[in-house]
Amino acid sequence: MNKFDSTLLPQTNDKEEIQKGNLDLLEKINATILFMQEGIVTFAQEILKVLSTYIFPASRVSFAPGNSGLSATEVQTMGTELANPVNVKASVVDADTVTGNDSADGGKVKKWTWTTIKAFLKTYFDTFYPIYTTGTQVIGISFGGGSVGITYSFAQAEWQKTGKHVHVNGYIILSSKGTSTGAAKITGLPFPVKNSTAGYSPCGIAGLGGITFADFPSGYGLAGASEINLQETTNAGTTTDLTNADFTNTATIMISIDYITA
Repeated sequence: MNKFDSTLLPQTNDKEEIQKGNLDLLEKINATILFMQEGIVTFAQEILKVLSTYIFPASRVSFAPGNSGLSATEVQTMGTELANPVNVKASVVDADTVTGNDSADGGKVKKWTWTTIKAFLKTYFDTFYPIYTTGTQVIGISFGGGSVGITYSFAQAEWQKTGKHVHVNGYIILSSKGTSTGAAKITGLPFPVKNSTAGYSPCGIAGLGGITFADFPSGYGLAGASEINLQETTNAGTTTDLTNADFTNTATIMISIDYITA
């Protein structure tokens, strides 16, 4: 603190001079106090300007509840937390809220739940990273596009999809091949094969039981469809479709295929 300035005191023994000096001193003290008060008010006003510019819009400096969905209790709590930001929460739950300014509504103070924030972030980041999903699928066999009377002991596939890439493993065990005739196909892929010339996708085949072929069994995903065409290729290089005539009532087949969907 500054030392007291003794020159402010009257420098005489005359009573009238002393009285006049005292009055002058009081005026100087009052002027100093007024100056300090005005300075404090000006400082407070500047603080409010900063708050209104960087933290709250001008319409919200008064912290009036109701304008933006905030209750009086929430406004009071918000003010307390701004003044004393000491509470820390280790984990976030869906019901938690975050308060901020809504740029689409004149900068009004709004609140968002963590559920809303997560949904926004998922939508945003899904545009950068492929979506990975998995599932199971009922598959089957058709002959000539029909499946009259066909029954199964087991007919199911498991699939994984990353972006537009699909991988499928499936297993079929017939209990009756029914009465439909014609070219054999695996039906029920979880997603259609991309409909383009390059969309045709080779399919691995194994575990054939009760199925005749000459000399090499093969298959491929049909472009634009959710089916696998089953074929046979001779050692001489002749390729033909497998048909109902190649299957017994208890035929088994395993398939594995990777393809691009639309």
